[in-house]
Amino acid sequence: MLGKFGISIKMLSAFAVLLLILAAVGYVAIVKISAVNDLSKEMRSRWLPATQLLGEIHAYTSQYRMQQSALVSSETQADKEKFEKLLRNGGPAISSAIDEYEPLMVSQEQRQVFESLASNWLKFTQLSKKMTTLVEANDPTALDLFKGESLNLSYAVEDDILQLLELNENGGAALSNKSEQIYAQSQQLMMIAAFTSLIVTSILASLLMRTFVTPLSEMSDVVKRLVEGDLDIQIKGTARGDELGSLARALERFKILYVNEQERAHADLVKAKETDATITAIGQGLSALAQGKLRHRVTEDVTGPLSQLHLDYNEVLQKLFHTMQEIMDEFHIIKSGSNEIVHASSDLSVRTEKQAKSLADTAITLEKFSQSVQIAADNSKITSSRLTLARSSAENVDETAKCAVVAMRNIASSSKEMNEIITTIDGL
Repeated sequence: MLGKFGISIKMLSAFAVLLLILAAVGYVAIVKISAVNDLSKEMRSRWLPATQLLGEIHAYTSQYRMQQSALVSSETQADKEKFEKLLRNGGPAISSAIDEYEPLMVSQEQRQVFESLASNWLKFTQLSKKMTTLVEANDPTALDLFKGESLNLSYAVEDDILQLLELNENGGAALSNKSEQIYAQSQQLMMIAAFTSLIVTSILASLLMRTFVTPLSEMSDVVKRLVEGDLDIQIKGTARGDELGSLARALERFKILYVNEQERAHADLVKAKETDATITAIGQGLSALAQGKLRHRVTEDVTGPLSQLHLDYNEVLQKLFHTMQEIMDEFHIIKSGSNEIVHASSDLSVRTEKQAKSLADTAITLEKFSQSVQIAADNSKITSSRLTLARSSAENVDETAKCAVVAMRNIASSSKEMNEIITTIDGL
């Protein structure tokens, strides 16, 4: 199924899958980091300032209580004025800190405790003012008020502050736990994403190996075996629709061309061997002819483009042999006639002069005959030389064969002249 897609599409698809996984992991990471950042922002803007304010309020109320104690126990007017001034300045500062804490509350429980703190602090400050008035009047009930109702209110204020601190600590701890949960979830998601990426990468790598690397290695082996001359090897992947399929089909066409070329080269080699055998045989035949071996024949059971030349050569040589045989027969007749003439010369003294002239003519004719034979031999040698040249150049074989035929015709013509000479001698 994957074979119909191109390699570039497969590679892009693999990288797209990996990019999608990385994008998903990045998106989850951004979401989780954003959640952690929101929690950190809430911690910085709400819980830490709230805890700090409660700590300051707790410290201020403790100092305020100590200043009340110092005021009640003051003996001089200067000390009383000093501590009264500290109490007047400390009260608004604590009230301002309490007002700053109010918008930092989150839960309803915090609001309830805060309302209790604000109420108790208001009562505590009112009682502090009353106690200051009694101290200014040197009223001994101021000490009883300090140790009684004022002490209870200070405890109530401190309890409210401590409760708010505990609620803030619980809120900060819950926020921290939530951050830890987000971290644990993020870690788990990252591990899952890493494991998924590893599996997907392994699957993609396996698919790429199976659809790309392995077929390419097989094609490399096919090319190597084709170069080594293995023409029986099967080329796989020709039905694929990607670049590897195109390469496989190109290799198949190359294999076909290579096989055809091998067959053509083999046919040319066989043809060259047949041509060389023909040239060698004709050359040997002409060499034997030059030596006067008229009974020599070349082999006729041959194939190739020059096979007819064997038959033509043997036919021409056979005709030449018959012609020469007839010439020899005529020579024997001439010899017999000459002997008769010699025996009859004593009886034909009167015709001696004429006979001598006739013999002179015969000698001249024989000389011409010898020249004709010499011309025939020269033509045979020329034919042999031309066929020798044909052996070195197969392209001139036809022309050489024609020259051989012309030479044979010259020999036949010379034979015809001999026949005429013999006829002339017979006439004499």
